Amino acid sequence: MRDHKADTWSNDRLSLALRLELGLNVCRVIDNATRRSFAEAEAERYEKAEDRADRFAEYGANATSTPRRSRSARRPARRLEPRC
Repeated sequence: MRDHKADTWSNDRLSLALRLELGLNVCRVIDNATRRSFAEAEAERYEKAEDRADRFAEYGANATSTPRRSRSARRPARRLEPRC
């Protein structure tokens, strides 16, 4: 996850599983020192919020433009008894 220290416990378990189960060589490079500025993090957060608002506005527009089914269409069909 960005802006947080790496989860080394999970990374260690994954590396071990890759080595033991698949026989792969694993080399991890974790850089907890490099961080982005607060302004960059906030700009990304605002951008994601705008994208999310646009997406939900589109969902709402789609929901209102789709004709609703009639009440009888939502009701389960009656079971028809066979006639002998």
